[in-house]
This record gives sequence, structure tokens and C-alpha cells, in this order.
Amino acid sequence: KESVFNTPWKPAEKVSALLTERIASATAYNRFLYFYSLDEKAFRRSTLDGKEKETLLSNLPGEPTRIVWAPNHEKALVLLKKSDGSSLWHTLDFSTQTLIPLKPEISRIAWDNTGSKIFYQYTDPKTGDRTLNSADPDGKNWKNIIALGSKDFFIAPVPGSISVSYWNRPSAREKGALSVVPLTGGSTKTLVHDVFGGDFLWAPSGNRVLMQATDNADPSKIRLALMNESGGELQTLEMAQTLITKAVWSKSGKILYYALPSPFPESSTLPNDYFEKNLHSQDSFWKLDVETKKAERLIDLKDITEAYDATELFLAPDEHSLYFTDRTSQKLFRIEF
Repeated sequence: KESVFNTPWKPAEKVSALLTERIASATAYNRFLYFYSLDEKAFRRSTLDGKEKETLLSNLPGEPTRIVWAPNHEKALVLLKKSDGSSLWHTLDFSTQTLIPLKPEISRIAWDNTGSKIFYQYTDPKTGDRTLNSADPDGKNWKNIIALGSKDFFIAPVPGSISVSYWNRPSAREKGALSVVPLTGGSTKTLVHDVFGGDFLWAPSGNRVLMQATDNADPSKIRLALMNESGGELQTLEMAQTLITKAVWSKSGKILYYALPSPFPESSTLPNDYFEKNLHSQDSFWKLDVETKKAERLIDLKDITEAYDATELFLAPDEHSLYFTDRTSQKLFRIEF
């Protein structure tokens, strides 16, 4: 197929269910879909059409509640909840079929851009103080990067660099900030601060950041905005009133694909209620050229025959399909362009 960006745009005709099983943390790499099957209790992969499935690893000593895939998908970071109610992060290596437990004080974990290191938040069990650290995937050769204080932070590498970004856990009730620190030393740079409900998603090139913020005048609404890698040129995307978890970048960083929810109840406080009170949305699907600000539907409303609460969006490697997990049914769906 020719690139979707060089041909006249035509909306998709349907949303297709791909897998019969309930899944978590689906993603695509090369010719395969990777996911954890909640029904089979196993890590699996399939072809991009959901067929020809195979099991990568099963019989885990706990239930995965968080999964972070390595860039090459040969490893994954897995938070396992055990029968006694405790949870512990592990590094899973599919090639060697090994599961390595990490320190219990580790949380908010992420891979670096190459998959050779991990970043994580470490909480001192005595003081409660937190630090941002890096280490080998097995937890060895750790290095303290910066003190974080007592607040809870999200972590993500800055694409195309050896820096790491961190920001407060998103809450409409608390101001947050996005900061970047180089691993080779130097001072921390805060790109944006005093953001209620702030969450962030770097473009693959690292030259743009998508920012989520709660509407100050109406906490039942949430908006997306763009800024450059230095925190400048801030632009609100009025047509994209959605959550970061309902958006994904194209490889070029010029196109944003997103699920747009119907209005939430006026009594809602976002993003808190969406995650804490199991509040569900009913979404339509869009793409936005972030340079021209032209937004187009991926699929006409008349062709959306079910109510979807889309999360964990990702694109096929050729960018001719958008995948998402419906938060209600926990099933995987695809929209082909």
C-alpha cells in the first residue's frame, strides 16, 4: 500500500474484533501482535490479523497487573500480584524463559530507548522519600539520578536522547510539572509546571510533547495541548478533548490518532474519576495533522455499531491500522484505513 499520508483520505468502514480472548497490554512489533491473555493466563503473540497464535510464556507465579514491553519485545517488565496480595516487579526474558524479581521498593518503571537499561522510582522504606534511578534490566548496576521527594511520579525516556522525563501522577486536585534530566549530568529542566491533571506523551522524534490537562473552569472536561521539546510553543488542541491514554503518535510525529469520548457527566472530575471510579466513555475515532490542525474521522459514526471505551491505542507497523483495547470487554479491536 501507498502511504496513507500521500493518498486521499477515506474513512474506514468498520471496527473489527481480532481476538476471542480477553487481553491486556497489547502491542505490535514487526509482523506480530504481543499481548497477555487474561483467559489463557499466558503471554502470547499472533499475526497482525489476530490469527496464528502461539504462547510465549505461561505458569507465572502471580497475576500480571502492569506490563511494559521492551523496544525489541524480547523482554518485558511485569508487575505480578501474588496470592498474598503483595505485588513485585520482575524482568521477564522470553528467549531464556526466565523471570527475575526486582527490589520491592521499585515502582513506576520504564525502559530506556534502546532496551538496555531501565528507569524506575525507588521509595526508601524508612523515610518514604523517592528517587529516580537507572539500572540494568536485572536490577544490577543501579545508579541514582535525582531525588524526587515524597510525591509519586510517572517516568518516560525522552526519544532520541539519553535523557529521562518525569512528572507527577496525574490528578485534577494537584498541580503537576514535567521535568527532564540528562543521564550524563547537568541540571534538571522543567518544561511546564502548575498543570492540573497533567499527563504527557512524547512524539517518537522527541521534538514534540503531547500534554493532557484538566479544564480549570470545568473539571469534567480534559484537553490536550502540544509543546516543543523545550516546553515552548504551547498550543491547545480544541478538537482533541481526550485523555493521553486514548492517543497515539504516528512514527513521523506529525499525525495524532485518538479516541474522542462523548461528554462525561458534569459531576465528574477528570482524569481521577475515569480511573478511580471505573467511569466508562463512549468513543469516536479521529486523526489530527498537528501541523495543519486538520482533524478527520477514522470511521463515520454510523459505522460504529457498539460502544467502545478505547485505551492502549497503537498502530500497526505500516500505520494502516489502529488497534485498541475496549476497557469494558477487555477485547482487542482494529480499525483498518
